[in-house]
Amino acid sequence: MKIGLKFCGGCNPAYDRLRLAGRLQERFGDRVEWVSPESREADLIVVIAGCPVSCVELPPLKDRPLFLIAAEKDLESLIEKIATASCGESSILKRQEP
Repeated sequence: MKIGLKFCGGCNPAYDRLRLAGRLQERFGDRVEWVSPESREADLIVVIAGCPVSCVELPPLKDRPLFLIAAEKDLESLIEKIATASCGESSILKRQEP
């Protein structure tokens, strides 16, 4: 599976977006290939936002499978969806609107 990773601007210094991305990458290791969020090869775009406002620019990702992480609690839901999709249920990767 190929996943594009996009970050917000980082105006919330209390939220470590890179640590969250690292946890995601550690969890899936070699089962996921990380690509640019602009890549048409991406099966899913993960947007890590620093707060529920989620001011990250999403229009360039229009009509692409997208999952927004606006809080650490969202990570477990994403991990479950990726694990399910990795087992052959790719239909689970539908666009999740912020």
